[in-house]
Amino acid sequence: MGKYTNYILVSDLDNTLIGSDKIISEKNKRAIADFVQGGGQFAVATGRTAQNVLPYLQGLTINSPCILYNGGGVYDIHTHTFLACHFLNTKILKPFIEEICKAKEEVCVQAFDTEITYVINENRYVDPVMLKESHQFKFGSAKEVLMKPCIKMIINASHKQLLIYERLLRPLVEAKEIHTVFSVPTYLEILPYGANKGSALKELMHLLRVEDKISVAIGDFDNDREMLQVATIGIAPSNANPRVKEVADLVTVSCDEHAIYEVIYHVIRDLEMTELFKK
Repeated sequence: MGKYTNYILVSDLDNTLIGSDKIISEKNKRAIADFVQGGGQFAVATGRTAQNVLPYLQGLTINSPCILYNGGGVYDIHTHTFLACHFLNTKILKPFIEEICKAKEEVCVQAFDTEITYVINENRYVDPVMLKESHQFKFGSAKEVLMKPCIKMIINASHKQLLIYERLLRPLVEAKEIHTVFSVPTYLEILPYGANKGSALKELMHLLRVEDKISVAIGDFDNDREMLQVATIGIAPSNANPRVKEVADLVTVSCDEHAIYEVIYHVIRDLEMTELFKK
């Protein structure tokens, strides 16, 4: 029995496992390899898709399915298959999405199925991050794309504009039709009701039949809050926003100071000397 056999560690990707330089440090990679060799299970939890997450996972020792689409799916990166997947009721979103797709300003509306990312705003403005990271996508009309099963949607715009859209979507949130969350200040994400990283963590542990293990989760932004609350131990890096730190059990070093290395070699090492894991 290895020293990490009783643990499953789930890490957010951007600004947690990945530093602000967009690189996963060698210290983090070595720590994860040691964690897995010691019997632990390691997974990432991200808003990224099955297609654009894979380049970031090169060189990582991952021995668990991962949480993608901010909880919309649980995905086996080795067999390239979904073990669980949830879909939006796009019919109820159609009037809202069709209206914002007509926006003249810099608004990028993205829809995701299990294989393709669609950009559906009429002005064909594309999120600069998609271009910078060379994401594969197709242009499509809202009418056409909303007929397809979508795991999630993203509206990319200024934070000020997104706060307006968030308010307009609130009746659907209150009616338990959808879930909305900011993954960064310029991304408002729309997911099926009940789908988030926290629900996906529960789903992952059930699929792996490891509900009795100590789950450790770390993340930095609003889309990580539920995951930190569900985990036995929820950790925020010091660069996390205040709303995440509020729900975290612990705050560790920043993403630029090898946060995962710190969690594996210090936080987990010290866990059994604390009362946190009994919560």
